Amino acid sequence: MPIARDRIAFRQSLMRIEEIINDISWRINAKTNQLNVASRAHKPVLIASIFSEILNEKEYEYKNSLVNLKYEIYPTANSAYIQINPSTFKRMMSNLINNAFGACVKNANSVVKVSLGLHDNLVEISIYDNGVGMSEEVLQKILRNEMITTQGEGHGIGYGQIHETLQNNNGMLDIKSVVGSGTKITLIFPQIFIE
Repeated sequence: MPIARDRIAFRQSLMRIEEIINDISWRINAKTNQLNVASRAHKPVLIASIFSEILNEKEYEYKNSLVNLKYEIYPTANSAYIQINPSTFKRMMSNLINNAFGACVKNANSVVKVSLGLHDNLVEISIYDNGVGMSEEVLQKILRNEMITTQGEGHGIGYGQIHETLQNNNGMLDIKSVVGSGTKITLIFPQIFIE
C-alpha cells in the first residue's frame, strides 16, 4: 500500500507546516499580547512515537534521494518519555535531518542514520551522516550558538532553534565532525517518569 503510506506522510507534513505557522504566530502575538503561556506548555511525550512520526515523514520526503536513510529505535527507548513541546521537537529533528541530507554527497554510498536510545535515564537521539563534515571553526560557532552566514560547508540551518529547544527542555548537544568524513550529532534529554 505505498499510496496509502504516501498519503499519511503527506498529511503529516501538512500538519507540521501548520504547527510551524502556529508557532510563529504565537511568538509574534506573545510579544505584543502576552498570550496564555500554558497553551505552549511542554508536556510529557512518548518520544518513540514522535520520533517515528518525523522519520516516516522524512522517509517520504527523501524517498527518491540517492542518500540512504536508516533509523533505529532501541527497545529500551520504546516507553521513554521526555518533557517537551512536540511542535518544536519535530521542527528541531526536521532541521537536523535536512542538514544531514544536505551534507551528503549524492551517491549510493551516502547514508543518514538516526537512532533513539535510553541510557542511565537519559534519552539519546543521534543523527549521523557520512557527508562533507564541518570545519572546527564552524563546529565551534554552532556550539557557541553563533550565527553562521555561509552555506555549503555541511553545517546547515536551524541551529538557533535547536539551541532554544534544548535550553527550554534541559537538553544537551554534542557534535563530532571530521571534514570529508561526516558528522554525528547527539541530543540528550532527561527521561521523565509517568505515574
